[in-house]
Amino acid sequence: MRVLVPVAALFLCLACNTQRWPGPMKSPDPLPPGVDAGVVSGPADVILYRHADPVQLRRPPSMTPFPLTFYSKRERIRSGSWVYCGAGGRAELLWAADGANLIVFDEAILRLGDPKQGEPDVRFSILTRAEISLASGAVVELPGGSQLSGPVGEDTGPYLVERIYEEIMRLFNRSKRPAYLSFRDSRLVLAPGERVDLPLLEAGGTPFDLGGPPKEVQSAGISGALFGNLTFASDDTGLRATASGPGVLSGNGVAVDLVAGEEATLLPLAP
Repeated sequence: MRVLVPVAALFLCLACNTQRWPGPMKSPDPLPPGVDAGVVSGPADVILYRHADPVQLRRPPSMTPFPLTFYSKRERIRSGSWVYCGAGGRAELLWAADGANLIVFDEAILRLGDPKQGEPDVRFSILTRAEISLASGAVVELPGGSQLSGPVGEDTGPYLVERIYEEIMRLFNRSKRPAYLSFRDSRLVLAPGERVDLPLLEAGGTPFDLGGPPKEVQSAGISGALFGNLTFASDDTGLRATASGPGVLSGNGVAVDLVAGEEATLLPLAP
């Protein structure tokens, strides 16, 4: 009996599973087939640095990422590449041609786009915290679809983006130049030192393609804009527009597509 007790205690210890926080980084779930269909890899002019583990890289057309190790912490990447950063990790992207850079901290998933195909330079799916310095004309798509850019003809940054709550991202302009943010039907300008909190909506924050310059209108306390072949009518109840052809009525955070003969009215929001 005295022999069986230590043996039983040994098996009990072996069965224990100690916990670590944060736990080891697992490989991201494989993306569905065809997610990179039509993507043409661009030139290898972006360098990825792993400053702190864990950081993983997935090159197209491979569907499996691989980790960057302490003895091989620098990789040249092309358009279509995915970068995964886990809790406690830190990764940096450096554009060799113009010196722009992007640093992500903790959990992040981003994809390097191809501006020649109309894509943002970088597209974030998940972001905890990032410092972004942009070259002239560069665009970064934040989680939810909103797009961040700087003045044309100037290199700007850094801009600090961090997730402060589960459904709120904060953008802080720490540069000496303005930052431009496109969020749904809004085009925001952040002066140096200003910040804005962005909701992560279920419907997304992707900028509306409203087609051409807007015509600003106001009625019943509602500020809106007309795009295309719309006629504005003002009354006491709301903002009404009638379409003689394709057009968009924008206001109250929504955009309504109209075709010839249709009419739409936006009413004030309830208190």
